[in-house]
Amino acid sequence: MIAHRWGRRRLARWIQWYGHGREGQPDIKSGSGSVEDIVSHHADVHAALSRHQAIIAARARAELSMYRKTGSMSIGTKGPPATKLDRYVYLTDANEGNWWNSAVGFEFGHMAKIPKTDKEVWVPGKWIIHKAAGLPHG
Repeated sequence: MIAHRWGRRRLARWIQWYGHGREGQPDIKSGSGSVEDIVSHHADVHAALSRHQAIIAARARAELSMYRKTGSMSIGTKGPPATKLDRYVYLTDANEGNWWNSAVGFEFGHMAKIPKTDKEVWVPGKWIIHKAAGLPHG
């Protein structure tokens, strides 16, 4: 038990987020060579993030399939090498000239005019991405 505690304390002094490292040099807080940088580029971390992205995208596609009428909306993904580290799961509308407003309105909700009247009503969002990722939503 004593050896374990000693090893743990020694490791904690050697790898830390702030302060001085084992060599007496200041630790790199962020950027190249920092602990965050080393861990974020590790192959196992990339594999785990890619798996998680695939799960969220599959859930989002299943959720979207319940609402899709024209087939113009779709779920897309983006990750390395197109991005340095981040993974994205997003909703887009291929047939809409302003796909951003269309997708955002579908996700979060939007105002719509009732045909043959000037009355506007709130159309609730479907929260496709939020549900798929387990995020809180309205």
